[in-house]
Order: sequence, then structure tokens, then C-alpha cells
Amino acid sequence: MDVVKKALFLIIVLGICAGGYFYSSKKSNDRAQNAVQSHMEFDYAYDKREVFNDDVSSDLTEMDTNIEKLSEKAASADAAVKTNAQSKIQNLSAERAVLGKKLDALKNANESNWNALKTDFQKSEDQMKSSLRETWQCLGGKTPS
Repeated sequence: MDVVKKALFLIIVLGICAGGYFYSSKKSNDRAQNAVQSHMEFDYAYDKREVFNDDVSSDLTEMDTNIEKLSEKAASADAAVKTNAQSKIQNLSAERAVLGKKLDALKNANESNWNALKTDFQKSEDQMKSSLRETWQCLGGKTPS
């Protein structure tokens, strides 16, 4: 009987630990996803430009990774899909280059032109994200998270 109680106790403890792990893991994922979304929704003032630049730099790195993954996926697609996808990937690369230049302009912005440059960058970044999603769908895949 004592062995049964110990086994039950162990199962309960493991269940609590596992539940806590999955809860905290989900919470961490939620926080990461919210962080990505919130930097676009948060109105970065000029005095927060370094934080904004860091946030969008990480977004651009993620976009680079997605473009690489799309290229790999396109390489293994059938001919018709491959041709269409490669065209879209070339456009994505061009859009990404423009975003890089806009980020450079933001890094050199002054207080009087900060908001205009930031708004222009955010609009272009949103368009790029939309193009990325469209290209993933073209290749029949889900957008990586």
C-alpha cells in the first residue's frame, strides 16, 4: 500500500511539474509573439529610436532567414511553382534591400524627420511581411513562426 501512495505522489508531482513547464513555455512563446507585434503597435518616440532600431533589426534578420528558407523550398518545387516562387523571392530580396536602406536612414534620423521616416519604414515592413506570407502560401507552406 505504501508503494501505491508513493507512486501516486510521484505521478502528481510529475504532473504538476510538467503542467508548469508547458504553461511557462506557452507563456514564453506568447511573450515572444507579443514582443514582435507590439513593436509595430508601440509608438516609438525619438528618444526610443535605439530600441526601435534594435527591434526592427531583429525583424530584418528574421526576414532574411525566411527568404533563405523560401529559396530552399522553391528549389524543390515543381517547375511551374518554382518559376513563380523564384520571381516572388527576387521581389522579396529587393524589398528587403529597400528596408535596409530605410533602416539606415532611420539610424541617421533627427528629431524633426524621425516620425515620417519611422512611419514609412513601418508601412514598408508591413508590406514585406504580407509579401512573405503570400510567397509561403504560393509554395503551399505555412509561414514559419
